[in-house]
Amino acid sequence: MKIFIIPRAEGKKGNEVFLYDVIAGDTDSSAKSIIGQLRKLKGDIIVRINSRGGEIFEGMAIFSYLQSIDQKVTTVVDGLAASIASIIAMAGDEVHIAENGYLMIHNPWTFGGGESKDMRKAANLLDKFAVTMREIYAEKTGLDIAEITELMDAETYMNAKESLEKKFVDQIVGKSEFKMVAETDLSDLPERVAAAIREATNKTQVTPSGSGVTGGNTMEELLLALGVTTQEEAMAAIGKLKADKLDLTSQKATLENRVTALNTRLGKLEEDNAVNLVDLAIAAGEILPKDKAVAETLLKADPEKFQNWKTEQKELMGIIRGDLNLSPNPKDNDELDIETR
Repeated sequence: MKIFIIPRAEGKKGNEVFLYDVIAGDTDSSAKSIIGQLRKLKGDIIVRINSRGGEIFEGMAIFSYLQSIDQKVTTVVDGLAASIASIIAMAGDEVHIAENGYLMIHNPWTFGGGESKDMRKAANLLDKFAVTMREIYAEKTGLDIAEITELMDAETYMNAKESLEKKFVDQIVGKSEFKMVAETDLSDLPERVAAAIREATNKTQVTPSGSGVTGGNTMEELLLALGVTTQEEAMAAIGKLKADKLDLTSQKATLENRVTALNTRLGKLEEDNAVNLVDLAIAAGEILPKDKAVAETLLKADPEKFQNWKTEQKELMGIIRGDLNLSPNPKDNDELDIETR
């Protein structure tokens, strides 16, 4: 993950760094890659976090580096700081969380294979990691180790208010400006938490034209796809997106009004057509004037049934007028005459 850096407003020193990915070795989001880029920064650093966590050694290295530097470090949980990402969040001289942010702490876990002695060795190692993590959380919050242990054993998700109450963070800030979750797949999270994150962050799938991004974009991918490299360009891009949205909303409203008008006109034409067809049928003597209202209603509801009904009415009126020949056919008459001679 390439760290995306946005210079702060004029008159203020520092850089905003986005950690919006899973922390993993041998990738762009490894400790080596991230720290290598952090070392190039001058002035205060704001680390914005939105990550499900990752590898413990990689995360611990980032935590240690941020705590060791002389620059002021402020960490901000924009969406989710889970697992080792929550440890990185604790590295800030000040720890902030967005109104829609979440912290998750749990015991470290792993998977692997080998003999029973290998499994015991792995379990002992995980226990050591857990002790280190508890101490970091306890130092930040002032909570005793027993309470921290209970929270980690339960795999605890904390919203902004809960995080502040337990002193994992120092301040709640405004909602995340970009309203995006780093990872599209929230299936590993409890459903109530995943639902809350989706609602709170108003998460969307964005696929910029020609970007080659197929969905679940990180903030870095979105900004790079838009060609944004400065805060001014970011604000301009956001402004354009808002303007485009307003324009599309206006066009949608116009089209909806036109469709409504066309539907109204079509309805009027159908009514006029029904009246005209019924009047023509009455003029042709196919239905009686007294049945006009019934005929118009039937025509509007089901034209095919109307045609069948009209045919029945026409035949009935023909019988009444005596237009139909109800006598036996001529052949029958001839045979009857022969028999009576």
